[in-house]
Amino acid sequence: MTIQEYLMPQEEIRFSGPLVTYGGQRHDTFVTSTRLVLYRSTGLVFKDNFVVSERLDAIKHIKYSESGIVMKEAAIICIAEGRELGMKGKPEQLREFYKSLLQATGRA
Repeated sequence: MTIQEYLMPQEEIRFSGPLVTYGGQRHDTFVTSTRLVLYRSTGLVFKDNFVVSERLDAIKHIKYSESGIVMKEAAIICIAEGRELGMKGKPEQLREFYKSLLQATGRA
């Protein structure tokens, strides 16, 4: 299965983001016309798919931070109606993804 199979009718991918770590696992990131989607597919013969999504209009706050001196790591936390969706990755990649999320949610 691909990410396309998890999109709603009329939903389009607007931005494919970087690989991020969420829940200790690597995920592909996508911003669609209506959602932020984290997607992971595993297995060679028996495929397992893992999808996490949050409606863009439900995201109330987006936090970005960087930490570390030698091995820098960035984090984005999306807060939506009492839930937090936290992801980590390389600063240079997450900075651009953060900007795309701000634009997609109308906060840019």
